[in-house]
Amino acid sequence: MSLVTHLGFPRIGLKRELKRALEAHWRDNAPVEALHEAGRELRARHWRLARDAGADVVPCNDFSLYDHVLDTAVLFDAIPDRYRPLFERSELDGYFAMARGHREGGHDLHALEMTKWFDTNYHYLVPELHAGQRFALAGDKPLAEFREAQAHGHRARPVLLGPVSFLRLSKSVEGSNPLDLLDALLPAYAGLLRQLAEAGADWVQLDEPCLALDQDAGGHAAYRKAYAGLSGAGGPQILLASYFGALGDNLALAVGLPVHGLHVDLARAPHQLDAVLDVLKKRPDPQFHLAHAVEHVEQVHVREAFQVDQPLGVFGEQFHPAAGIARIDRLNRRLGRLLERRMDDSDRPEVELRPL
Repeated sequence: MSLVTHLGFPRIGLKRELKRALEAHWRDNAPVEALHEAGRELRARHWRLARDAGADVVPCNDFSLYDHVLDTAVLFDAIPDRYRPLFERSELDGYFAMARGHREGGHDLHALEMTKWFDTNYHYLVPELHAGQRFALAGDKPLAEFREAQAHGHRARPVLLGPVSFLRLSKSVEGSNPLDLLDALLPAYAGLLRQLAEAGADWVQLDEPCLALDQDAGGHAAYRKAYAGLSGAGGPQILLASYFGALGDNLALAVGLPVHGLHVDLARAPHQLDAVLDVLKKRPDPQFHLAHAVEHVEQVHVREAFQVDQPLGVFGEQFHPAAGIARIDRLNRRLGRLLERRMDDSDRPEVELRPL
């Protein structure tokens, strides 16, 4: 059976509702509940739009009030000490202090450093780590949003930034290698995966965009250690998602990891398909799922746009073509256009959606 899904949905809203809710909270001291309600409304709308556009499975935990890398740092308690007094007073105040700084109530805190999210115009907040860093599962956002999607009647797949990319995208304040912290981080990830499985999640998407970058031997070893540990954690099936380019020299590594599915980016790197299929032929797992990004989705209903079974069906009995978990668009820009066309002209956004 072939399933249609996507990697995530732009969180800002067609009319920039999230931006407006945030500004009202920051500028006008709008109640916290109003901000959370805006988030719930956006998530419900995006899940519904994706389902109505043909998605069988909707991603969840792809929403963020500010930045998904910051969300990951807070989720696993990677909070620099200078922000902790604010977190003790209000988690949301501490969160926004890391994002924007805070200069009230005797505090003079600068925001975390920002840098480009790969080659996009988006900038993410760079987590600050240090040698001997301890991690702990300090929140329930992925679990809460999975249950929220379930309550709306959706089959949902939680999305998390993968542990290796999280560490590689972080910086160490004293110059040590963030990957040295992998052993400390993995138990927190494993605990979250178990909670998601207990809540009924059958798949979890772990985003590892750094697989599109050059990796040294230490990077390869980190991926092998991470996924050897997480595959035995008692969590859902793992969809390992790479994007922002070809896997290149990391292809054999990615295919060889003990996960249940692999997303490859055929939008930016369609030339890698033959190499991916050649390597997959050597994998002795008939139930391995291959998913891929598609570049052009201009139809009103995405099922009519996807032709994913044909190029991936070459494995016959050796390959289970769940072709399956397919990406609706290239970082959601085309999905935004698709959904805009389904609205009246009066409901169209005033500005173009930005990709995540």
